[in-house]
Amino acid sequence: MRRINQDTGKEFKRGDVRPSTYKQDGRLFHSYKNKIQSDGCHAENWYTSEALANENRKQKKAENERRKAFRENPYPKRINPKTNKPYTKADKEKGKIFWGHTSANLESGSEGEVWIKEEDWLKQCLQQTTMGNIKKRAKEQDIPIDIDAEYLLSIYPNPPICPIFGIELEMGRDKRGSIKSSPSLDRIVPELGYVKGNVIFISGYANMIKQDATPEELMKVALWSKKMTPS
Repeated sequence: MRRINQDTGKEFKRGDVRPSTYKQDGRLFHSYKNKIQSDGCHAENWYTSEALANENRKQKKAENERRKAFRENPYPKRINPKTNKPYTKADKEKGKIFWGHTSANLESGSEGEVWIKEEDWLKQCLQQTTMGNIKKRAKEQDIPIDIDAEYLLSIYPNPPICPIFGIELEMGRDKRGSIKSSPSLDRIVPELGYVKGNVIFISGYANMIKQDATPEELMKVALWSKKMTPS
């Protein structure tokens, strides 16, 4: 178990100061260790500001060197034996789900990979993909946003079923490349923005149909479609 930062209510992140209830020694949080302490929590690394800055510089330099080596001589992507193609997002293997490739070469002779534990997959998708998309839309459309990944996780349907079409929601594209069954965050009243109580998960297919139309407009389309369809 990772200790929680009492001041934020979340796990510590690099650069955090000691919680306000602790004695301040000027040290900054760096990372959690794998070692478990007697209280059941992971041990932690705390650095002086100078040491943390040096560590950040070293990591940045090492990352730049890895990227340079990759650009000059990229290693091939590993092949998924189930598809005979390079691994793609959402492929599964040994209890983990493939997230993507990295711009780095591995000692094994292949391009770097990022794998997520199955139990962490939904949270990762909501945090990295869904939140990224809605922040961009909120900025482009100049609409309010007051939600985060934790809130999205709390309202995600369980079981993951589209409330409109009753189909199972699955992150990513299906085998045919379609996003019809992929969860899509819908604004119930579009102009109110991405705020608590105004968003709900439906299927990508349902959201493609709904878009920003009003119930009255959708009803008109439905009645017209029914009228034009031969019985």
